[in-house]
Formats: sequence, C-alpha cells, structure tokens
Amino acid sequence: MRYCFFSCIAGKKEKAFSAIQDGTKCLQNAKDADSFVNNETFRLSYTESTLKNITNEEIVSISFPLGKRLLKINTVFELDGLQLYLTGKLNKGRSISLTLATAFLAESKYANYIRLVEKFNEKLKNNPNLVYDENHSLLNPTGNLALYDYYIERLSTPPFNKRPSSPLLTIQKGRQAFL
Repeated sequence: MRYCFFSCIAGKKEKAFSAIQDGTKCLQNAKDADSFVNNETFRLSYTESTLKNITNEEIVSISFPLGKRLLKINTVFELDGLQLYLTGKLNKGRSISLTLATAFLAESKYANYIRLVEKFNEKLKNNPNLVYDENHSLLNPTGNLALYDYYIERLSTPPFNKRPSSPLLTIQKGRQAFL
C-alpha cells in the first residue's frame, strides 16, 4: 500500500492542512504509483479530489513539501532526536498515527523492579484473594516511588520529552497510585 503526503489551503481562509491518504482507490498498483510520481496532472487531480472528500471545502492551492516522495506505513520520522514510525491514518485522513521507534530502556535496577511489579500483578490477576505482605515482598512504597521518580525523570529529558501525546502530566497527577 502506498501513501502520499500533501498540504493545501482549503476554503477562503488560509489554513494549513496536511494529510496522509492511503492509495487503495487510485494507487492500487505500481503503475498508478508511478503515475502519481511522474504525472503532475494525475497527482494534482487525485490530491484535490481526496482533499475535497476530507475537508468538504473547495481547495484553493496544493503544495507538496516533500516533493514527489511517497510515504509508506512504518516510514521513520525523526522529531528533534525522537524517532517515530508512521502507523496509519485516522478520521478519513484528517490526522496520522505515529508510534515511538525509540525504545524506553530502564537501568538494570529499575528493570528488575519493573519485572517484580509485573510478576506481582500477574499473580494478583490469577489470584484476586492474594494478600500483599510488605515483610515478605521485595515490593515496597520506597521502591515504587523510586521507580516513579525515575520514570518522571526519563520522560522529562530528551528524546522522550519531545514525544507527542506525552503521558508525563497524567503520570505526575497520579503520583499517589505509586504509594
């Protein structure tokens, strides 16, 4: 499946608009993709009709900031050092979906603590009557807060502080849940 990136000015107001459209309708095979890249008339008419369907407005002008480049699912973008994968489109092409390509790797002591939390949660899921005993567990409020502080610190520094839809504010509000 092929994708194209375009921007336009729709309606009487100049409003910037970017969209990624899947090419299943017009770009079903390599010949159509080649037509999109090599035939300006085809490229403009396809883009205009697609944008009209998305915006329900007259298209005033169309530009291709990336030239004739076709983008595909899993194309990697870099945003101030944060790598993101293009995963698709939403709302009939009005917005795009991106996911992190940069792995969140924790230091070994935090990674081990995370594993303990995951194991405890799995045991609790399998046995809802499980009773937590602080004296016989490696999990404790001090360790939970240390993990919380580490996570907040990592999300506050590059490249993770540049993440779109960052969970940082939500997590900061939920500090009490880590106790």
